Amino acid sequence: MSRPAFTSPFSRDYTLRLTFQAGKHRFSSSTSSQPNCNCPFGLLTTTGAVATAPEATGEHRYKPQVISRNRWTYPMNDRFLFEGGFTTQSQVQTNTRRPETGGVTPVQGLEQSTNFRYGSRAINVGNTGSYIYIPRTQHQGNFAVSRVTTAHTFKAGFEYRYVKTGDASKNTDPNQINQGMDFVFNNRVPIQVRIWAVPFAWEDHAVEKVVFVQDQWTMDRLTLNLGVRYNDVFQDLDEVTLAAGPFVPERTLPYIPNFPHWRNLLPRMGGAYDLSGTGKTAVKVALGRYVPAIRATGQAQPQHSQSPSTVRAWNDSFFGA
Repeated sequence: MSRPAFTSPFSRDYTLRLTFQAGKHRFSSSTSSQPNCNCPFGLLTTTGAVATAPEATGEHRYKPQVISRNRWTYPMNDRFLFEGGFTTQSQVQTNTRRPETGGVTPVQGLEQSTNFRYGSRAINVGNTGSYIYIPRTQHQGNFAVSRVTTAHTFKAGFEYRYVKTGDASKNTDPNQINQGMDFVFNNRVPIQVRIWAVPFAWEDHAVEKVVFVQDQWTMDRLTLNLGVRYNDVFQDLDEVTLAAGPFVPERTLPYIPNFPHWRNLLPRMGGAYDLSGTGKTAVKVALGRYVPAIRATGQAQPQHSQSPSTVRAWNDSFFGA
């Protein structure tokens, strides 16, 4: 073949674990750095049933990508246990051009007769179809106290979680999609041009606060579990200024708080009955209300409600060609 193509993804892991104890206080920590790359992204798969040349893909690099987990426990005596932890995660996704692309000049072309995409990358303005920078941060902490006796276990605590995505100030490249446009051809005849509202980016952050109480009672063969959890989560859309590009002026989107803001009271109950008294066979039942944890923000920001591109028919006969 005149243009051989291959992938060269990699993933690395550098982990440091520490554990130490001071009296009854026990501390453990694990920090892991995991840089990796989908290099190139999407070469061996099709997007919309369209095959892609190497120069029309991108390298998705995740560096830094670090997660640190830290834990503390303190059994004060034979009845009381205190515990807490803190986890932080940081990731930066950078989508870059392939060396074959040759800089910002080549414009993506799509040849309909062969279903083949080439030139450069122009699929979308999100994290899978343009040259973009996306930082992601997450911090989570928790604390709990437990009281344990022979027939009774009580636990109460709280959790806090913060998630942030995006940084518009790092996405000012007017060639986030090369030349802000791409072309469609049919048997080498131009039929369509699409122009893009680039640079494009988004920013948001969310906070989740949780308080919980749970109680377990054992009475002969019957064990009852009762609990309640209060969950408060909100997302704020940060003020974002999108830089001017080839076809759009500078745009500023205002700060929007509580988009959305959810409050949930989540009761939970359950029970188990030891049928034989030997602990080998039991009947269990549980009932509760659950809501999913925030994993990534991504509610419908105002910039996502705007069209990222527009299409125009292109026929050279319109211009006397």
